[in-house]
Amino acid sequence: MQRWLQVLKATATLVVGLPLIAFVTWLGLAQLCRVFTTGELYSRGYGPGYVGWSRLISFESDPIHFLVTLGLSILMTAFGLFVFAQLFLKVRRWWSARYAPTK
Repeated sequence: MQRWLQVLKATATLVVGLPLIAFVTWLGLAQLCRVFTTGELYSRGYGPGYVGWSRLISFESDPIHFLVTLGLSILMTAFGLFVFAQLFLKVRRWWSARYAPTK
């Protein structure tokens, strides 16, 4: 029973967690590409009554909000790349152990 729970947990992590991490990484990379190509970032703001709006900001128009959004984009990208690097290393270790030459 314990083994089935571990298998179920690993499967759920791959099915739900990995696409979510991929999406977050993609969002961060899209924002960073936008900064390097246009110098602007998409920002989301909320007003009274939780009415939201989206706008493009640049360092000249709103420097504090721009730096915060840029920092979040960098963190999202770094986190996603870290998770995928750890996954790659885990699969590589498993593959090496499974197909190691025997004497």
